[in-house]
Amino acid sequence: MYPGKFLAMNVDPDRVVIMNSLFNMADTYALATLIDYFDNKSEYKRKDDRTGVQSGNITIPYKSIAQDTHSAVSYVHQDGVMKYLIGDDWTSYFDVTFVDAKKPLWFAQGTALRQVDPVTGTPKLGIHHGPATKGQVFAGGWRTFLVVPELGQEISIWVDRHAHFEKLVSLSKEMEELYSQLGVESEISCKPDIQTNLKQIREITQEMDQSYSKMGSLFRSGSRTTFFATQVERFADLYSSSCYNLIYYPQFYFFRAAMTLMPHESTVDHISRNMQSKALSLPSQSPNSPSGWTYCH
Repeated sequence: MYPGKFLAMNVDPDRVVIMNSLFNMADTYALATLIDYFDNKSEYKRKDDRTGVQSGNITIPYKSIAQDTHSAVSYVHQDGVMKYLIGDDWTSYFDVTFVDAKKPLWFAQGTALRQVDPVTGTPKLGIHHGPATKGQVFAGGWRTFLVVPELGQEISIWVDRHAHFEKLVSLSKEMEELYSQLGVESEISCKPDIQTNLKQIREITQEMDQSYSKMGSLFRSGSRTTFFATQVERFADLYSSSCYNLIYYPQFYFFRAAMTLMPHESTVDHISRNMQSKALSLPSQSPNSPSGWTYCH
């Protein structure tokens, strides 16, 4: 259904529902159980396009099963479990309650917080700066620390299998070198043959994925990072296998992300080498000073 295997980050939530956290464990299990039930029931036949099952004139799309499961689990959590455990006045169990936080916008850009009147439901004007105070709207800074228990195993396997990743990097550089030698006037017959490299990359990627589990690594698939890894980089200021790792740092320790190069910055060294080699191959010509600024779009 998705030959490219990759979906955009701004995927339509009506088409694709992302279930990759513990909050989605209930509906993920219910959805998998229902699909397994209909797929293995003799009364139902799986459709050729793999979009659902059919029994006579009755068709049950997998999409409908997913939508019904998601709605049912949401209803149970909101109107079932909460009221069953603590009754209608569930807000009395919390000092501070956030509603309509507009996540993930709240994490990415921040949203204005307003105190809500529980009777009328209308927000109050004004914000409160400083320490969090009961009954006041907090508008201070925040930091996120993501705990990933699987990280310890990921690091252990990464150390043992790091040679495979180095081989992937080497194969990618070989393909880069083949294409970097081509000029604008190169004919189609000069197109490099990279099928051998691609085959080796697929084999090494599969071997690396199998080293972690049947589902592969949580953070990486070959030379690409997973969707979960992208979310970690986007929303988490820090992440670790345990919060106890913070005890090894003083309280005034300053954490910051390592500087990374953008694609156009990482090619500067390659471009400068090509310019130097061309200048050396033409000793009779001397470069002229630029007469003005040049721009590239």
